[in-house]
Amino acid sequence: MVPNVDREKVGNKAYANHIQQDCGLASWLLLTPISKVEHITTILNGLPSEYDPFMAVIIAIKESFPLQGLGATQYC
Repeated sequence: MVPNVDREKVGNKAYANHIQQDCGLASWLLLTPISKVEHITTILNGLPSEYDPFMAVIIAIKESFPLQGLGATQYC
């Protein structure tokens, strides 16, 4: 609810639509299965530029290795 020009509280349809869309998107994201590779790629792509040196090392690695020893699989 937001005040109008007469200071009466009225519904905000744009906000309600945004919340409905946001909740729908969150549900879809949570229920859509993705592979571990997609999950890790998405996380790495979201890192700020200060992690670029770290990303360069990851990109340079040509062979895959298990992540169990890194503790990452507990959260994936």
